[in-house]
Amino acid sequence: MSEVIVIGHRNPDTDSACAAWSY
Repeated sequence: MSEVIVIGHRNPDTDSACAAWSY
């Protein structure tokens, strides 16, 4: 999951998806 989180912080698109999975 760390990789996804790191990528999410760098990419706004992935950040949205990552935020959805986190919450």
